[in-house]
Amino acid sequence: YLCQKEMSDYARFVLDTTSNKQFHFGPSRIQFLYALSYYTDWHEEWLPQEQLEFYLDEAEKHYRQSRLQDKAMIAIACHRLGRSEVAEQWAESLRQQASRDAYGLSWTELKRHQRGWHDVAINTEAILMELLFEALPNTTDDQLAVKKQTVADITQWLLAHEGFIEHRDRHGVVHSPAKFLVVHGI
Repeated sequence: YLCQKEMSDYARFVLDTTSNKQFHFGPSRIQFLYALSYYTDWHEEWLPQEQLEFYLDEAEKHYRQSRLQDKAMIAIACHRLGRSEVAEQWAESLRQQASRDAYGLSWTELKRHQRGWHDVAINTEAILMELLFEALPNTTDDQLAVKKQTVADITQWLLAHEGFIEHRDRHGVVHSPAKFLVVHGI
């Protein structure tokens, strides 16, 4: 359904001949691209390659002004969908923006802004961990050591905050950092 809706929206955009033509690339499209990146057996009928490239270009344009969680989702999608070089740069930049404290590695931006579910620290930390786990380079021993330490520090923060930030979504499903760690075998 989502692919069909996105193809329909994109077709309307392409056919639009007005002078104020705009393509809104907001959080829902970022999440769509992120979800799509999980499929390793890509089928062009889901989303034509031309449209995928357009979406990736739009994601790159909107990266800087996006929320932290959206930045992580954009970088993961780019990494998985063939734009690894830019994703590695973003992952390293986000890693450098993090701060260490007694609880592990976290981002001060999370403490300042909490306007909705996409700003919940636990969700954002988990997606950032996913990004750093996947996209940080590990071709040298030093890079691998940095990557392992970063993931360990985020794990420490997630575990330290599990009891405080575990929550139920609107469907009654409990979300916690422990679930992420188990799912990813960390």
